[in-house]
Amino acid sequence: MSKKERNKMYYLKNRDKLIQKTKEWKELNPERKKINARNYYYRHYEKIKVKRIRDRLKKNLYMKRYLEKNRARINKYKALYYNKKHFGLLKYEILDKNNWTCKICNMTNRKHLIRFDKNITIHHIDGNGRYSENPNNSPDNLEVLCLSCHAKEDWKRIKMHKTSQALG
Repeated sequence: MSKKERNKMYYLKNRDKLIQKTKEWKELNPERKKINARNYYYRHYEKIKVKRIRDRLKKNLYMKRYLEKNRARINKYKALYYNKKHFGLLKYEILDKNNWTCKICNMTNRKHLIRFDKNITIHHIDGNGRYSENPNNSPDNLEVLCLSCHAKEDWKRIKMHKTSQALG
């Protein structure tokens, strides 16, 4: 029987005692414990580094698989969060109220999807939307616009703001 095998058998027989002794030693020698931990880290740096990289790759692979399996569920929650954050949960209510058509040019959502490959948008009339300090998401302040009309309205508001700054 080799020395390694004898040590292993001794450890298996006296495992609880050895664990208890180790705990006591660590409590009595906190500085030495730190030094031993640091020495272990330096001796096994490459193994630790490889293990960290392997663990990170496993985690990334797990997340990738999870996202692939649950894409529809995640997108549903993202849409709900976006709707709540930017429109106070009124987005679909406003879209339904206006029959999913642009208020200015009467473009429907179906035509909008064909032309811009995106759904029709909601516009904050007073300009206090997602980037303002205090967004105004009241139903009277929200209207349905296509992307081109939305851009025109925003340019009008920007021009008015610039001219008022130049005058005042």
